[in-house]
Amino acid sequence: MVKTIIVATILFSSPVFAFETGRDEGMDLFYKALENVKQYHLEQTMTQPEDALDKALDDFWNTHEQ
Repeated sequence: MVKTIIVATILFSSPVFAFETGRDEGMDLFYKALENVKQYHLEQTMTQPEDALDKALDDFWNTHEQ
C-alpha cells in the first residue's frame, strides 16, 4: 500500500512539476523514477536461474524414470 502511494506520488507529481517550471529536469526525474519502478518490478517477478534449472532437471528425471 505504501509503495503504491509513493509510486503514484512520483508518477503524478513529477510531470506536473516539469510542465509548470518548463524545465527538462522534472521529466528526467519522472523517467528515472519510471525506470526504477520497472527495474523493481522485474526483480520482484523474475525466476531465480538456479530455481528454474532445478525444476527443469526434476521434471526431466521424473518423466524419464517412469
